[in-house]
Amino acid sequence: MDYHAAMIPLYCQPHDLVPTIIVLHNADYDGAIETDFVIPVLWRDVPALKRLSLIFNLTPEAIRKYLTFEGRFNMLWGGIACARENQGGHGICTVSGKYAAELKRERTMFKGLPTVLPLD
Repeated sequence: MDYHAAMIPLYCQPHDLVPTIIVLHNADYDGAIETDFVIPVLWRDVPALKRLSLIFNLTPEAIRKYLTFEGRFNMLWGGIACARENQGGHGICTVSGKYAAELKRERTMFKGLPTVLPLD
C-alpha cells in the first residue's frame, strides 16, 4: 500500500468501517509534508490546517486527530491511527519478518502496536 492509500479509511463513514490491512515495503515513503509546502499564493489568509482540510476534503479535526504525527501532516499515520482506533492496532504488515522487527524497534510510528506481521 502506498502512503496515500492509507488515508482511505478516513473517507469512509463511521458505519461503513471496513477492516483494512496496510502492507509496508518502505515506510520511509510515509507521505509526510510540511505545511509550508502548501504554497499560500491563493491561500494568503487561510491557516495551514484549514488549507490541508480544503485540499484533502477532510475536517480540520480529522486532520489533527488522524493525520498529524510528530507535528507534521503524515498520510501513512492516517491509516495506522485508524487501525489503532478501529482494529485495536491490528492489520499492519510488512514484506518480511526482519523489516517488521526493524519498524517496531526503530520507528515511533509503530511502537505500541500489538503486532506488525511479516508476509514471508
